[in-house]
Amino acid sequence: MRRVLTIAQMREGDRYTIERLGIPEEDLILRAGEALAGAIRKRFRGGRVLFVCGRGNNGKDGAAAAQSLALSHGFQPDVFWVEQSSDGVFQGAYDIVVDCIFGIGLNRAPEGKYRAAIEAINASGAFVVACDIASGVNADTGFPMGAAVRADMTVAIQELKYGHLINDGINYAGETVTADIGISLWEDNYGYCLEREDIAAFFPDRARNVHKGMFGKSCLIGGSRAYSGAVLLAAQGAAALKMGCGYVNLAVPAGLFDLYMGKVPECTMKYALPEENGDLICDPAVLEEICANSRAVAVGMGMGASDAVYSIVSYLIEHFPGVLVIDADALNALSVHGIEILKRRRGDVLLTPHVGEFSRLSGKSAEVILNDPVGSARSFAAEHGVTVLLKSCVSVLTDGERVCFNATGSSGMAKGGSGDVLSGFIVGLAARGLDAFSAASVGSWMMGKAGERAEKELTAYAMTPSEVVGKVGEVLRSLGREEGERK
Repeated sequence: MRRVLTIAQMREGDRYTIERLGIPEEDLILRAGEALAGAIRKRFRGGRVLFVCGRGNNGKDGAAAAQSLALSHGFQPDVFWVEQSSDGVFQGAYDIVVDCIFGIGLNRAPEGKYRAAIEAINASGAFVVACDIASGVNADTGFPMGAAVRADMTVAIQELKYGHLINDGINYAGETVTADIGISLWEDNYGYCLEREDIAAFFPDRARNVHKGMFGKSCLIGGSRAYSGAVLLAAQGAAALKMGCGYVNLAVPAGLFDLYMGKVPECTMKYALPEENGDLICDPAVLEEICANSRAVAVGMGMGASDAVYSIVSYLIEHFPGVLVIDADALNALSVHGIEILKRRRGDVLLTPHVGEFSRLSGKSAEVILNDPVGSARSFAAEHGVTVLLKSCVSVLTDGERVCFNATGSSGMAKGGSGDVLSGFIVGLAARGLDAFSAASVGSWMMGKAGERAEKELTAYAMTPSEVVGKVGEVLRSLGREEGERK
């Protein structure tokens, strides 16, 4: 598990380490420099290296790294001090350029020679390494503040920062590695990213003498004439991908029962949702049976926009005691008819909105949400007593207290149907007994890793959500051993 900090949390760690533990700031600078040099040595055997340094501690880290690297065979380090230059533009050709201009404290757009230095780094053609965070990127929001360095690799000092992951930050950071320099973090309310070993714990070896009843029952409620494939994609995620649940039941419109029959043979066509003139109607008797016979339920995939969707969702919120995953059209129904019903929840409720859906749910603009996705999701989750998975290129998961980031995935997953598959993953895991937070964190990681494999084989353009499903078995087999994959 990798911790993820805000600027304020990192600064508090610095202060505590220096003032309370008595470690001089100069020692931390030397440690940061050695860690930066060590990361370069680990990646390269040698070459011409230029450290482009600002006047703050980030620049001092770079100078210390240059001194350390000068002692390593094969490296030829130079230091360029932006403040001492006439225009901020360095000369010469380098194999590696290290950005040590600004640290996490930058709060305005770079100007003058500093902007010129950033532009020179981006135009250098060298492999670019950023010290702590790419200069010009806000370390809390991930947004560039005018000109910003586009790094190939970022060496995050001590811990990852929010700005490495969210919004545009992940594009500017490149590959991220962390360098422990002994800063003490005494709080416990940090965000985190799950790693391979964390996920493996949720998929232990099974005993031979087991049966399907031991692994829970799930139900997927969705489907309509216009969006018939959505619930099938969710079914693939829950059953065919073998997230581990014992039973997957489908609840679909009665008029489409024959259409769905046999599409996913691992699933049971158990519940026919009543219709009237082609529109769903809410039948409490059917929903009562679903509530009584399921450990986890996902609702909303491809259901359309009829008033009955809200009736179904509200019934489940008030009566279902297990993990309830509310997705897609069910989220839209809550936005239209009101979210106050969440206060009357019986079970463990997970909402899975993208930014647009969350904007409608919360009443906040997309701009406000993007500038503070963690705070926006966290306050909503705390107020309404639910868990929120705010989906994006790096998703934010929170129950109002805990915060988990998922940085796995591929741009090829930005296609219709990906959210449906994810809901299937989550409900399949929840049926095994995982709570909403755990199921969402594991399911997001698994889908992201499967997406990375699909992209590698098919390209981001050609891959489809169904093909992501087909890669989950490979991801499961990989747990517990290193394969040299990007983490």
